[in-house]
Amino acid sequence: MGPSIKDHPQIIGFPPLIYAVPFLIFLMTHLFFPWHLVSGFWSQFVGWPLLIIGLGMGVWGKKTMEQAGTHVNPYYATKTIVTKGPFRFTRNPLYIALTLIYVAISVLLNTAWPLVALPMILLVVHYGVIKQEEAYLERKFGADYAEYKTNVRRWI
Repeated sequence: MGPSIKDHPQIIGFPPLIYAVPFLIFLMTHLFFPWHLVSGFWSQFVGWPLLIIGLGMGVWGKKTMEQAGTHVNPYYATKTIVTKGPFRFTRNPLYIALTLIYVAISVLLNTAWPLVALPMILLVVHYGVIKQEEAYLERKFGADYAEYKTNVRRWI
């Protein structure tokens, strides 16, 4: 069954692509104008833990949503408010995971250029995705979602 035409948030774009496209553009910039962050040792020392944490949070969030019987893909209808797993601590663990992975790969590749785009990406995710999802969830779940919002932070 394909995505519902009406019962999903009207987000600006698919979140992984919102991160991936600018990353690739700024990675290409690094090829022509190298801008390194730190020495190779430090990039590995910092990058790998960030990547492991980001991937772990992403897998945990995805599994928690699937166990709750709702879709991870924002183009499908949300079936329920997920309040377990990482959703006990943040309303957006998957976007935190994407951000950690983005930073980790930048650090592992020892390039500062993608980090220049990160504030722009976070603004797009905040206003074009998260705010749209929140409005959708408020319309769909009303007081239950409002209560969840008062108890759990948007980011961290």
